Amino acid sequence: MTTVLDEQPVSMEGAWQRVDLFGVSIDVLSMRETVSVLQDWTAAEFDQCRYVVTPNVDHTVLLQHHEGLQAAYRDASLVLADG
Repeated sequence: MTTVLDEQPVSMEGAWQRVDLFGVSIDVLSMRETVSVLQDWTAAEFDQCRYVVTPNVDHTVLLQHHEGLQAAYRDASLVLADG
């Protein structure tokens, strides 16, 4: 049995697309691609703070009016669907 971690890494830095889903821009990455991006980030010299957000229904509602959450999503390095 193979897992996404058994596959060869893919260099993806900045090469992904975003789609709009319920007013939230979501990065379009497979699990394999996501793991590769995170591995690249952890192996690289520190040059900036990066973080990942995973929107849910509550976030989608709050993003309509919560400026702090909007800023967090705007500045996130990755916005990934949870699941």
